[in-house]
Amino acid sequence: MDSSVWVSIITALAGICLGPLVEMLVARWQKRPLRGLLLAVYAAVGGLIGVVAGLLIVSSSCPPGAPTSVTITSPAEGSVVGQATVVEGESCHVPARGGLWLLVLPEGTTAYYPFSPTLSRRSGHWSVSAYLGQPEEAGRAFTLLAAVTSPPADQAFDEYLARAAAEGDFPGIQPLPEGAVVYHQIDVIRR
Repeated sequence: MDSSVWVSIITALAGICLGPLVEMLVARWQKRPLRGLLLAVYAAVGGLIGVVAGLLIVSSSCPPGAPTSVTITSPAEGSVVGQATVVEGESCHVPARGGLWLLVLPEGTTAYYPFSPTLSRRSGHWSVSAYLGQPEEAGRAFTLLAAVTSPPADQAFDEYLARAAAEGDFPGIQPLPEGAVVYHQIDVIRR
């Protein structure tokens, strides 16, 4: 939704909420000469509250009504990174059910290696330590994908990680589980 629409809605709601209170005060003081002044104060306070609240909402990186989005902010596209690297990003309205995952896809393969980031639902910031290949894979390209998953896809990644940890073998998961939606991807090179 456009930010001007949000400001208008909030201004209207502030006016509606303050209206009955001011009307009560005006009725109480009708015989006093302050009636016109009170109406002016009412309009000013309602407008000020609406504008301030509206600006707070639209200045947020994730305003109400915005669509789900996930981006990788670090490392940058084309960066040369170490085998163990911290990947960071921003998200907006990731559903509470399901999850947010970073997937590592080595060049020339179809197997995805999932990592579950730590997500701050309040700020939308997320980060995860990801491992890109084996020590001998320096110079190899990797695609990093930020994905939001449905509950079944989230469960598929969790089950893969539990099984791989128990067996001590991480072959990757393929194909990408149904319900995993990639929102952003970047390519990096292993140092």
